[in-house]
Amino acid sequence: MRSLVLLIVFTLCTLSIRAEVAQKPVSTEPQSIFGLVNYQEIQEVTLEFDLDSLLRDRRNKKSFKGEFTFKDKSGNLQVWKTKVKMRGRYRRVRCVEMPPLKLSFKKDDLLQAGLAHFDDFKLVTECIEDDRKAKALLMKEYLAYKIYNELTDYSFRVQFLKINYKDKNSGRIEKQWGFIIEDTAEMRARLGAEKSEQKFGIAKEAVDEKQFKTTALFQYMIGNLDWDICKRVHNVKMIDVDNVLYPVPYDFDFSGLVSANYATLNPDFNVKSIKDRLYLGLPEHLEDMQNTVELFFMEKEDIFRVIKSCKNLSREDRRELVKYLNDFYKNIHQIQLPAQMESSM
Repeated sequence: MRSLVLLIVFTLCTLSIRAEVAQKPVSTEPQSIFGLVNYQEIQEVTLEFDLDSLLRDRRNKKSFKGEFTFKDKSGNLQVWKTKVKMRGRYRRVRCVEMPPLKLSFKKDDLLQAGLAHFDDFKLVTECIEDDRKAKALLMKEYLAYKIYNELTDYSFRVQFLKINYKDKNSGRIEKQWGFIIEDTAEMRARLGAEKSEQKFGIAKEAVDEKQFKTTALFQYMIGNLDWDICKRVHNVKMIDVDNVLYPVPYDFDFSGLVSANYATLNPDFNVKSIKDRLYLGLPEHLEDMQNTVELFFMEKEDIFRVIKSCKNLSREDRRELVKYLNDFYKNIHQIQLPAQMESSM
């Protein structure tokens, strides 16, 4: 694997860069159910449904009636009817613990309570049996979302959860960790965007260049090779803002930052470790990355603050994450490309 030396002069023009990366204003939509849950680092919730029936067959597409309970910021008990169903592919069948879930609420219930109509969110769940390690992996992936929040508003918001899964028939309770991801429709509304249906063959000219570069450099920073934009839209939501496409990435468990023990190496690239970095953005973008690199340096302090302030992750794990990201910053002038990209340049 060869390296492409990228010579960049880092300037201190903070004000001009902040002006360039200014984001869309926050939507004036009423508060959502996600907003009710999202107010502290860890939120305790109870999810009651037919747990045994759901776990009996991990390939079923059935929805189960359930109840989602938590306390809001004012200490009031919130009890919501919901439907629970399994989602996803890889983690759904390979994780030995709770498969990933989708929670859907009744729009009429939301509207009657004066909330926005955004009626679902994805629940990322424990994948391995060891509770301590499972929590650490989930927290690392959660932090990847939080880091990206620091770089751009074109990102999914997340909320970490302490979950009491309650079987509605036996009353049995299983305590696990997880986090919820903001409803995609809510994210689009927040950014003044429309849905994009295109899944394959997206022309690079159709994608906002600044956001393409930010996404690609972020994926490089966290060591993620499990994404794509142009050939096929993979682990990225494309949203349409004034007929321009903006990528919003998700699913970071196969990244070097998270280093999940169930993650597999991408066979399309010659990498020996899940922590190896390769730049999967457009090679031609590397010719003019100064503003993007300056953005990452400008947000560096806040990015490291996100990690260091996360006391629910062990000191050793936090130190490891800081070390991994420091390696990115120290070697940002030596972006590693896949062999097939280098040969085409």
